[in-house]
Amino acid sequence: MRGDDDEPVIFGPGAYGGREVLYIQPGPGPVTSPQEIIDLTIAVLALSAIFSMAEIKLAVLGAIPGIIAILVFLLSLVAVMLGVFTHELAHKFIARRYGHWAEFRRSDTWLGIGLFMSIIGFWFIIAPGAVMIRGNVTTGDNGKISAAGPGTNALVGFICLPLAILLGPASLFGYIATTAVIVSAFLGLFNMLPVYPFDGSKVWRWSPAVYIGLVAALAALLLLGDKFLGFFGIVP
Repeated sequence: MRGDDDEPVIFGPGAYGGREVLYIQPGPGPVTSPQEIIDLTIAVLALSAIFSMAEIKLAVLGAIPGIIAILVFLLSLVAVMLGVFTHELAHKFIARRYGHWAEFRRSDTWLGIGLFMSIIGFWFIIAPGAVMIRGNVTTGDNGKISAAGPGTNALVGFICLPLAILLGPASLFGYIATTAVIVSAFLGLFNMLPVYPFDGSKVWRWSPAVYIGLVAALAALLLLGDKFLGFFGIVP
């Protein structure tokens, strides 16, 4: 997901996720900042915990060895890097290509909701934050920047899908590939919701054809992943 920031001022407390963001400047600026690195790190760690929550709970209850939960967490970390990190960086670098300042900012609210839902057994809410963009962004640029994230998810997912099928989700690298498919499909589809501030609203405004194509690709990724890997039981 990506957000817009057209005002030449910093965010104040509560402006985004109840936090104060201190590193916003005019123009494209440096490639990254300490604030962005911190936010990306926290978001990736939180999402990795979400995807390994089942094993974490079992380890806390003593049902499985703690080392199993740690291993699953580390494997999920790699998969999240493939699915989420690339999504957000795609927004960022396309925005910078058009001359805009762009940095990722985590959302403590959505990460908290995601962690809570994973604790009670659901992890379908994947919204780590947004790439904040400052500048005079045209509708066309806005749509292309917004499409970059879900488009990258589709690309990563379709690259990982044959690897997951070939290796099987029970193997080390197969588990990473399978989780990357799940993360990519759900993150991409969730962000294609056609309501603001999700990417889908801006892509639809720019090009309904591109919107339909991206949704179709991500839905196909989800259904093919389920058919060949059987992680949801969607396809009989």
